Amino acid sequence: MNPRLVLAPVALPGLVAAAVLVGAWTMLPAPAALRVVPLALAVLALARPAAGLLAFAAAAPLAPAIAALAGAPSRGGAFLEQLVLAVVVGAGVQAWRRRDAPSRLAVAAAVLGALGVASAIAVQPMLVVPAEPAVSWTAHARALLAGAYFDRGPAWAPLHAAALLAEGLALAVTVERAVAARPGLARRLVLLATVATAAVAVLNLARVAEAAARGDDFLRTFGSLFYSLRVSRFYDVNAAGSIFVLATFAAVGLWRSAVAPRAWGLALLVVLGAGLWLSGSRTALATLALVIVLLLAHRAVRGHPRRRRAALGMLGTAVAAIVIVVAAYPSTRNFNTGGALRTRVIMARVAMNMWASAPVLGIGIGRFLPESSNFGGEALQQELGFITANENAHNYFLQVLATLGLAGFVMLIAVLAGPLAAAWRRGPPARANGAPDADAVLHWWLLVGLAAYLITWLTGHPQLVPDAAITFWLLFGALAGPTRVTARPAVATVAGLAAMALLLTAPVRATGTRHGLDLEHIGVGVSGWRDDAAGGPSYREAGRTFGLYVPANGLGVSLPLRRAPGAPDPLRLSLARGGDILQTVTLTGDDWQAVTIALEPRGARFDLVTFTADDGNGAAPGADVGGVLVHVGRYRPR
Repeated sequence: MNPRLVLAPVALPGLVAAAVLVGAWTMLPAPAALRVVPLALAVLALARPAAGLLAFAAAAPLAPAIAALAGAPSRGGAFLEQLVLAVVVGAGVQAWRRRDAPSRLAVAAAVLGALGVASAIAVQPMLVVPAEPAVSWTAHARALLAGAYFDRGPAWAPLHAAALLAEGLALAVTVERAVAARPGLARRLVLLATVATAAVAVLNLARVAEAAARGDDFLRTFGSLFYSLRVSRFYDVNAAGSIFVLATFAAVGLWRSAVAPRAWGLALLVVLGAGLWLSGSRTALATLALVIVLLLAHRAVRGHPRRRRAALGMLGTAVAAIVIVVAAYPSTRNFNTGGALRTRVIMARVAMNMWASAPVLGIGIGRFLPESSNFGGEALQQELGFITANENAHNYFLQVLATLGLAGFVMLIAVLAGPLAAAWRRGPPARANGAPDADAVLHWWLLVGLAAYLITWLTGHPQLVPDAAITFWLLFGALAGPTRVTARPAVATVAGLAAMALLLTAPVRATGTRHGLDLEHIGVGVSGWRDDAAGGPSYREAGRTFGLYVPANGLGVSLPLRRAPGAPDPLRLSLARGGDILQTVTLTGDDWQAVTIALEPRGARFDLVTFTADDGNGAAPGADVGGVLVHVGRYRPR
């Protein structure tokens, strides 16, 4: 079976969804520049995919800064997403038109992306339904495309997490295929992405300079602030550290391969190093030191005999420099080391508890942070005095294991392992006639940078930050292109069928989630809880029509109701379930009346009971149908 046909039900809906989001973005009341640029990028990528990818590589790391400059800083992440979608739509359509078989990366990425999207579909109802039980999914879709999706509200966290994962994977596959068709494209993509990341570091340095300019002695103040502050103008500081480590090794590759002139290469290294220091990420700094020591140790042991002595000297110098930096590092710059380590140990236990509760498909993408307090996160408060018991895993591998289960974890490793293993097998660049191949040099140092970035996943989660995640997938695709391996048709067929099965069964999982929701005391058309001034029970106010979710277990509940002051006396209420009248109740006087409601099971734990008030003759009770007519107490099991 043709792998393209098998993967089409996954890839083509993805391209359509991306195009719809790009179109919706252009209709927003946002600055014109932010609305036009993604559309122009999509057209450019469609006409000339390589040019579109190069423009994207230069703009993506600076997307939050561009959004802020255009006057919409709150939508910087959404603007970056639009750039990704634009280049994926344009270059992706062109790549799909070619008849070459999908790469090894594309097959694994399709399954992992399908896992993420299916997970979001399955768990999204647990956030949206209790908050807005009367809103249909069609209405939600209209509201999302009208702007709610781009505002990144917490109620849609699973959808956004799945979108970030799927978009990053799609970008990596798009870059991989473009680089495979044009081998020289990789070096230009790496150069532009690295320079743009260095520009982010310059913006951070500018922030320090702005603060130093307020002091009497600029140089002394700048040095003091540079030494002690943690600054990341747009990125999360720890994610910034991870991406600066990756970009630093990419810059080494650009310098050593002479893709960038030597002076420019050294300048890039200095700026990126400054950005890394300002991020204050101990994980990133330690990773940089570890990788440098390992590279020098490998060269000292296995390098050319004539260079071993120099390598040993450099290793000794590096170790001495690391000791000095550790000794001089400002202790007040970060959370204490012991507390940071205990935090990660606690969150590792939380992650394993989550995984044990849903080992195959996980608890749901985007659900780690809000659910962590239910799986042992309270230890953060008990042991470390945290204000909250909710945190992310601080280990992206464990975060994926907990939220997407063993299936997601295995597919993540499959996505990463293929290109990384192929690049590793090529090894360090061999010398030909005294000089190594420039592309091989750059490829090797890009591998080192990506490996260093992955090491930071062990104590962090930069992939949850769009700015860092997208740059990673861009450079990962550039690495995968030259190591591209055509997937076996049988493997592609199995993977494609698995991805389709995940997506097709997602609505069934969503229905199960919705049926299992705890909707106790969730109401439609009722106010918040109010205290009774006379000392009675708490109640909510309702008008002519309202609804309550009631347990559908056949046992029944006792619901206290009474007329609101000024409501017609008597006041009749008709109770219905799915259009079928259950009973009619007449409320008189000012006292509470207990009404018994018993719902037979129909699959869901709770079902909606609607209430309609009239004056006893079927007419609306009074001219103001929006007024308060009923006080609704808290129901109790019988």
